[in-house]
Amino acid sequence: MNARKTLATGALLALAILTATGCGAADAGEQAAPSTTPAQDKNPDTVTVLIEIHAKPGQEQEARDGLLHAINTSEKPGFLGSHEYEAPEDPGAFYAVQEWENMEAFRQHMADAAAGNLAEATSMLREPPKTAVLRTIK
Repeated sequence: MNARKTLATGALLALAILTATGCGAADAGEQAAPSTTPAQDKNPDTVTVLIEIHAKPGQEQEARDGLLHAINTSEKPGFLGSHEYEAPEDPGAFYAVQEWENMEAFRQHMADAAAGNLAEATSMLREPPKTAVLRTIK
C-alpha cells in the first residue's frame, strides 16, 4: 500500500470514529461487578474506542495496513494505548480498541487526522467502518 492510500484510509477511519456514538449494555437479570482498566481507575473520564472494518476480498493487506497506520497515535496527547485484532474466521475483518484520557483528547486527535481522500480510502472496504465510543459501566 502506498503512503497516500495508507493516509487516506487513516483519515476515513478518523472521520468515521469522530461521528460515532457509543453505548454499553449489561445482561438483564445479572449484576456484574464493574470492571475498569488501570487507566480508568486513575481517570474516570477515560473513553474506549472500538473500530471494526471489513476489507473486500483481495484487499485484506491494504485494509490491515490502513488500520494500523490510522491508529499509529502513540505520541498523541491523551492517547493511552491501543490493541489491534483480526478475525481468524473472516480474513478481511480487523478490529482496534483504543483508550483515550477523555473525549476531548480523542476528538482533537480525530480533528488532526481527518484529512485525505475518503472516497479512495473506502474503496477497499466491503462496508463503512463500524465504530463505538464506550465508557465503563459504573
